[in-house]
Amino acid sequence: TAMVIFFALSKLSPFLKSMLRKIATGLGLSYNSFANDLEGVNFSSMRSGLLNERDNWMCEQTLFRLLFLEPVFDAFLRNALLAKAINKPYAKLNEYRKHKWQGRRWPWVDPRADVQANSEAIKFKIKNPFTATAETGEDLEDIFRGFARAKKLADKYGVDISGWDATSNKQTNEVDDGGNKADENNTNRNIIKLAS
Repeated sequence: TAMVIFFALSKLSPFLKSMLRKIATGLGLSYNSFANDLEGVNFSSMRSGLLNERDNWMCEQTLFRLLFLEPVFDAFLRNALLAKAINKPYAKLNEYRKHKWQGRRWPWVDPRADVQANSEAIKFKIKNPFTATAETGEDLEDIFRGFARAKKLADKYGVDISGWDATSNKQTNEVDDGGNKADENNTNRNIIKLAS
């Protein structure tokens, strides 16, 4: 009976794979991640499939935000202000409406390459820090707030974290690539990594 089952499964395998491919296509998913089938896959094809899948998820997130999150937030805010659950004046409703929904984002296999690409894009003004941070699913203000809290805590316990501050120049006596000493106005070559 084991041989019969093995024979039947070997004949069914192409059919099952075909059905799984159609289901994955219908759901807008990458077949390889949906079926957990990495047979005959290389890095380029896997990346291409994941790009399409992630674009689909971001479209789904946008629809969910527009059709559900935004209306619920607006109704909640109005009612909370009217019921005085939030102790703020209703007249400033439009001011309180200012917000931003941030959906989940996905890191790549080599996050260092993404960090370097984002750093260069920010340096050449192709991308702003808010966009680069949002691509990682983080909020720039949260990151800065975290750095400020870490610095405050380090100061409280007398811990030196000056190496975290990539914009300060602690290497005034070091020699740069051209053989010249770095001056005090020259910033450190490392820049703050907004995406990780």
